[in-house]
Amino acid sequence: MNRRVVINGKEISNPVAILALQAGALIVAALVIAFVFFVILPLVGLFIGSIFIAVITFLVVIAVAVIIGIFSSVISAYLSELFGGNRR
Repeated sequence: MNRRVVINGKEISNPVAILALQAGALIVAALVIAFVFFVILPLVGLFIGSIFIAVITFLVVIAVAVIIGIFSSVISAYLSELFGGNRR
């Protein structure tokens, strides 16, 4: 093992300590990668998905409001003609 590990200016020559440091670094890297894949990315997906759902819901509500507005104006014109028109 030709690895030099220097911590605070002191070289570590114990192979067990070097192996433990390498294993610790590998575990920390694996934990960071797992955190990114299993926590951060799903949260980003939920955020983006909720934005899409909100936009689609907003567009559907606008479309329904326009349709209801058109029908209500037609119905109110018919009812006003029926009940409030000129009597003959």
